[in-house]
Amino acid sequence: MSRESRLINCNIWSTQETITHYEAFGWELLSINGTQVTMSRETQNPVYTDLVKYQAMYEELCAKYAALRAPKMPIAPPKISIKTCFISFVFLVIPCVVYLTYKIMQKKKHEAEMQNYNAEYSRYRAEQTELRKKMDEIVLQSRSVFFAKQN
Repeated sequence: MSRESRLINCNIWSTQETITHYEAFGWELLSINGTQVTMSRETQNPVYTDLVKYQAMYEELCAKYAALRAPKMPIAPPKISIKTCFISFVFLVIPCVVYLTYKIMQKKKHEAEMQNYNAEYSRYRAEQTELRKKMDEIVLQSRSVFFAKQN
């Protein structure tokens, strides 16, 4: 009679449960060393091939079981803090309102200054045009005087 032996590590189940499971596949306990179990079974058994098939299916499912990972529970967000809300209101909203008011006042002041500038610039251009006309008249008069006396 031939026998096969196997060293089994009890990683998934307790030692007793592992022994009970493998006994269903024809294994017999030889020794226990902590989480390691040594077992053997008869290979001349008439249902040996069926036991090997069932053991292969069992070990495939054990591998899938060991590979399963529990999902991580999401971390709940912190509760709303009244203190934080107030501080953010004071430090964010109020300065924003003050800044916007300041910018609106600046824009209004700039628009008033632009109106004054445009009025002054119009006067400047009108005076410039007037002076240019007078200068052209003087140049024309001077030219007529200069060339009239030469003839």
